[in-house]
Amino acid sequence: MNRTTVTYPCSCEKKGEDDSPLVKKGFCQVSNGNGTQSGNGTQSGNSPEQWPVYEEGCMEKVQSWLQENLGIILGVCVGVAVIELLGMLLSICLCRNVHSEDYSKVPKY
Repeated sequence: MNRTTVTYPCSCEKKGEDDSPLVKKGFCQVSNGNGTQSGNGTQSGNSPEQWPVYEEGCMEKVQSWLQENLGIILGVCVGVAVIELLGMLLSICLCRNVHSEDYSKVPKY
């Protein structure tokens, strides 16, 4: 891209509690320390450490959440599996106990 300003994806921007809930799209410009937009890539906004973006990626966050909640996830999976197996066993018992009746001997009205 032929840009003279330093930009970053707006979806990576850290949101504060007082920020608007509207989602920005595209690329945002890095602002200088005094609140103005950075003019070119050689100014102080060129350092990624100073950008207002999340420093930890989504993959690391998801992996840590899965590791923290692994016991709950496994418990729910085992619970669902036990309920399904119980349903299968009960349906097999029902099928074995259903007998076909001989309706030829029933008087017709």
